[in-house]
Amino acid sequence: MGLETATIIAIAATVASAGGAAYSAYSQSEAADEQAKLQEEQAAQEKAAAEAEAAKIREKGQRTAAAQEAALAGSGVKLDANGSGGALLAETDKLTEQDALAALTTGNNRAKLLEGEAAISRDKATSSLISGGFNVGSSLIGGYNSYQKSKSNTNLANSLNADTFYQRKAPKYTLLGG
Repeated sequence: MGLETATIIAIAATVASAGGAAYSAYSQSEAADEQAKLQEEQAAQEKAAAEAEAAKIREKGQRTAAAQEAALAGSGVKLDANGSGGALLAETDKLTEQDALAALTTGNNRAKLLEGEAAISRDKATSSLISGGFNVGSSLIGGYNSYQKSKSNTNLANSLNADTFYQRKAPKYTLLGG
């Protein structure tokens, strides 16, 4: 194998190694970005589900309060704010709102957790690209160093071959005339 063929193979191997590092980094970055998008979508779904749950709780609370009001009025209990009927209705409203806010808080906390995970995934995407850039650079530098070493060894071998050639062709004279 001649020097040119070896050089071409070394360059091709270096390019393949650098290309593989770049593709790997890109693939990892894309996967992390997709994961982040999924987590952001899940966070939005958690928020929407929490809002829907809070709305259902409030609606159920209104129905309960209406049923209580009707039962109290049917029993002849006064529904003014100072009476026991009014206090019962106020307590129902208060508990309903607490339950609705608890549902919202739980959903929002889950959403924040998912948003945090999405941010971590985006950071992974960025680090994959940065790491990949270093790997590409490392592959190229390693290939260049191998090429320089190969070139240096070839020059040394050529030099040794030339020295051997000249030693064989030199006349065999001695000073003593032998």
